[in-house]
Amino acid sequence: MLLQHRAQRCQDQWRVQRGKRNEAILGSSKSELTPINSLEQWYNYLTTLCETPAMEKSHMKEFHFESNPSSVSDSEITVLLNRAYVEGGFTTPERAASTFVPLAVRKRGETICAQTSEGALAGMVIVVRPDAPARRMAEPDEAEIHLLAVDPHYQGNGLGRLLMTKALESINEMGFHKTVLWTQPTMIPAHRLYESLGFTRAAARD
Repeated sequence: MLLQHRAQRCQDQWRVQRGKRNEAILGSSKSELTPINSLEQWYNYLTTLCETPAMEKSHMKEFHFESNPSSVSDSEITVLLNRAYVEGGFTTPERAASTFVPLAVRKRGETICAQTSEGALAGMVIVVRPDAPARRMAEPDEAEIHLLAVDPHYQGNGLGRLLMTKALESINEMGFHKTVLWTQPTMIPAHRLYESLGFTRAAARD
């Protein structure tokens, strides 16, 4: 199933409640709500969604984010994708062997990696331009997101949201205001994440 994201929709539709992090109301006109009037405010809002209370943060690992890092080996990418997709039940080992070839994965686009303070690869996501050979469904004015993956050991700590935020920030910097991605119907937790970031299903493009 294909999901799409239009950054400009936040200008009129989203409101953020003052003093209440991680909450948003769609289309509300209450006086205590502050409108998001620019792309910069929208991405600042996405960043606040990634924050957690200090008590929760004390139990979370610190992650370092880098685009196309040379410090990440091909074997690390293969292991991460297999843990996230094969062990997660979303693809077969046979399909993974042909789909997750590291060189081909890197060539898709900008690979944003999250590493722990010890240097372990904890997660990744790929931003694909509409003119890239790896493009699957993006229109000329849309960017595409591929292979969001978080090692099971680090799942549940908001790392997927952090990676998606980094990807959307990168897409905004590229000058694209529309983003598409394809997701399997069985990836329910991922659907919730995408929807919370403003993605909606484009059934006509499935």
